[in-house]
Order: sequence, then structure tokens, then C-alpha cells
Amino acid sequence: MMDKKQITRERMDRTLECALYYISQGWPVLPLHTIKGGHCTCPRKKPCKPGKHPYSPLVPNGSKDATTDEETILKWFGGDYDVNIGILAGKESGLVLLDIDPEHGGNESLKKYPKLLLTPSVKTGGGGRGAVEKGEIASSLRSSQ
Repeated sequence: MMDKKQITRERMDRTLECALYYISQGWPVLPLHTIKGGHCTCPRKKPCKPGKHPYSPLVPNGSKDATTDEETILKWFGGDYDVNIGILAGKESGLVLLDIDPEHGGNESLKKYPKLLLTPSVKTGGGGRGAVEKGEIASSLRSSQ
């Protein structure tokens, strides 16, 4: 049976591997706080979006510090920091990241853009799906907020 340190190290190694892949695609990344024991690792006293905001000890300027510099990525994700990965969306990467939340009409909205079903996606903590889009479809989408 693996101990907690071994599981954490394997997850951190996988995080580094993913961060290196993302920057190889030209997508700037930054470290985010992670979740331990069901709670965000940030020191905030007030509620936050667990695991979804910049890890300020490494990126004091938040998303402005996102980079594709491999040396920086190795420091952030290859060291002793147990962090999540954030991908900078928008003009810098050309990516649009969509949160398809079934509790708030996400599946209905998705029917308007069936090609999004073919894009890479991830399962989100809220039971929805996050889709990544670049190119023609992305340029036709608007934020709902």
C-alpha cells in the first residue's frame, strides 16, 4: 500500500508532466492553490474557490505571471510545491475555456454549439465539464457573464 507522501509525489510528478505539455502547446500556465482534506490550501479566512486561484507565494501578480518558460515551470511544478495548474485563457493562448454546468443550463447551452462535444474536456468539481476550444468556434462564443 502506498503512503500519503508517495501518492502526493506521484500527483506532483503528473502535474509537472501536464504543465510541460501545456507550455509545449504554447499555453501559458501558472500555479494555483490545491485542495487538501476538502479545503483550499490558501490562507484566506473567507470562502474562496478552492483550487482555482493563483498560488501567490510563486505568482504574486496572479495570472500576469503565467508563462511558457520551461525553467520557471520546472521551479514551480518540479519542486516541493504541491499546486494545481492554471492555463491562461484569452488572447495570450488563443484558448477559450468553457464551464458547462448542468445545474445552470450548461447542457442546454451546449446544444447551440454541438461541435464543442468534439473538443478536449475535463470533468469539473461541480459535476459538469470544462471544454477547451481554440479557433473558429472560440471566436464566435460570448461570455454569459
